[in-house]
Amino acid sequence: MVSQIRLPSTIFGYTNSSKTATLCSQILAATHQTCESYSLGSYDDVWLAALSIINCGTTAGSCIQKEISSVAANYYGVTGWTLLDPNGDRAAGDFLVWCVTGSANTASWNLCGSWSAQADSVAWTAKPSGIA
Repeated sequence: MVSQIRLPSTIFGYTNSSKTATLCSQILAATHQTCESYSLGSYDDVWLAALSIINCGTTAGSCIQKEISSVAANYYGVTGWTLLDPNGDRAAGDFLVWCVTGSANTASWNLCGSWSAQADSVAWTAKPSGIA
């Protein structure tokens, strides 16, 4: 059974800030849906694009491409700091750690921890057995 293998899985996470809490409350009120990390990342991506377009004064891709790294280096979004590496990828990000728990009949994925890029460490909420 997968819970006995003790193979946690990571997904993109976010810094849980007041900015995140406010947006998630607004989303819940408007849609009755809870936030998830990939939609929060997309929200920040749209802001980076919009701010780059505003700085450029045009939608020209060449200008946006030049501007977006500077915008990202100075933008703290709902997922935290959005600094980009030289390849245009996010330089760092937090991750949620999910583990399978339960018996064969009740097995399910549950949040068991998170990894912080800033702290460079895992904070376990339910550390799986056998994990050092």
